[in-house]
Amino acid sequence: YLLPLGFTRVDKGRVLTPGIGEGEPIDTPVWAALLESPVGWVLIDTGMHPVHIQDPDATFRGTPNEGLIQPVMTEEDTVVNRLAEVGLTPGDVRYVVNTHLHFDHCGGNASVADATFLVQRAEYEAAEELPEEYNPRDYAPAGVTYEFLEGPYTLCPGLELIPTPGHTLGHQSFVVRFDA
Repeated sequence: YLLPLGFTRVDKGRVLTPGIGEGEPIDTPVWAALLESPVGWVLIDTGMHPVHIQDPDATFRGTPNEGLIQPVMTEEDTVVNRLAEVGLTPGDVRYVVNTHLHFDHCGGNASVADATFLVQRAEYEAAEELPEEYNPRDYAPAGVTYEFLEGPYTLCPGLELIPTPGHTLGHQSFVVRFDA
């Protein structure tokens, strides 16, 4: 399943394509993916923190990104409500894979805190060292337990995590092999 979790309205030229399209707003979707697997339900990313429903500026107010990145989220866009739409509860999720720890990928982690969270150690360490890029409200809420990965990891046959640094130091991608 692909779960729509809101979107961010960004200044295209200042956030996505430096120098091209400055001042042009563009909406970038926030998605999660949900997989039924032999090891249970696997959720890839959790979207934005629900604080953005009432306070879209909660993350970027007073930062250099204020006015450049505007989260847009409704109550329906919470990971809990999207899971309910497919007949699941947060307790049904066995694993959460955080591709990286930016606010729009891990802000719903607290909502599925009973799952095992898989993240590259390099990404977590970067989050700890770069508070201007990562918010502990999102990546380190109470009750969330991470299993730190150091390189490629096979969750089960056909479901693999591979480091893909670039966007962030510890970014990882999820590979699904249907022939496995």
